[in-house]
Amino acid sequence: MGRRAVVAVMALVLAVLAAACGGTDPVDDGTEAATPTATTDPSTGEATDATDRPSFAERLALLPPVGEDQAQVVLGDRDRAAALAGVTAPSDPADEAAIPYLLAISGGPTADGDPSQVVIPLPTTAHPERAAQIAEFAAEVGWSAIDLDWYAEVSAPPAVTMVAGGDVTPDDLTAAIGEPDDDLWAVGGGEPFAPSLEDTTPARPIGEPLWLTLADGVLGVARSPESLDALRGGGASAADDEGLLALAELADDRECLGAHIALGPGDPVMWCPLSQAEPARTALLAARLADEASAAAEVARVAEVLTGSASQSGQPYVELFSSTDVSQDERLVVLELEIAADRPADLPLRMLFLRDPAVPGGG
Repeated sequence: MGRRAVVAVMALVLAVLAAACGGTDPVDDGTEAATPTATTDPSTGEATDATDRPSFAERLALLPPVGEDQAQVVLGDRDRAAALAGVTAPSDPADEAAIPYLLAISGGPTADGDPSQVVIPLPTTAHPERAAQIAEFAAEVGWSAIDLDWYAEVSAPPAVTMVAGGDVTPDDLTAAIGEPDDDLWAVGGGEPFAPSLEDTTPARPIGEPLWLTLADGVLGVARSPESLDALRGGGASAADDEGLLALAELADDRECLGAHIALGPGDPVMWCPLSQAEPARTALLAARLADEASAAAEVARVAEVLTGSASQSGQPYVELFSSTDVSQDERLVVLELEIAADRPADLPLRMLFLRDPAVPGGG
């Protein structure tokens, strides 16, 4: 899937989530104030025990190689985002609070109709665009988006593979799917990646078969058994891609809540929202260039672009962002943006999708 195509997909996800919400209060049901999850510090949104989750870079070692084609990598900590948004996940996917909860952590509308200030990318494997069918989704595969505390996903259609940690057990999978074969649960029939429009479901919207596994408590979901080899302890992984790994390490160093990394063509580019006790609407756009000289030239180019106007809206960047700072760290070019109060929190992500000229690596 090309980068511009992703724009339509993300817009569809948010539109469908908002429509499914139907005016329900996404933050508070009016009976009791929502509280952060038990695995996070409510004052910072940070995990209370760092051993509960692998770092973003470590998660790449659980995913299959990205290959040479275009790919999208999504990383996220759902529970940390929920703590910052002041919401808690319902225990039952059939609970009407599930959709407002997902809206609250993904930039959707809040109780007053304004977009949430907390935005993390959600994995396409969880099909948030079909949130209205989340109970049917869980009934088929034994888990849903509200069960995942953290996740990582690589998408290079037709191959899409997700790994995640959270409240998912072998009994959950067996109850929904049946007994596993060699620790693999299979959903749907047919060959890997093969769609079947006669067998579509909320978890398999084009009828594609899925394979699931649990390895040391980590859930893996893929469209082929081989895509789960890295998680199951063998073969190459996404961590073998130096550019992807460098950007994931940057997201770890800056304590991002999540990240969306676009690979190919050109330099790998990342958006990540920074973790804040009270979201300061600050995000990074970063790219890893071919060499340090190219990175230095890119810093100068981006700094010059920021004196002008955005390519899509025609508005000056100084009206879109309260502050901007572009810097170099060896081959990395990092643009830190504080988003103006009257602009959407996912504005930098939209810029990445549209390859706005201010995005590092976009020149």
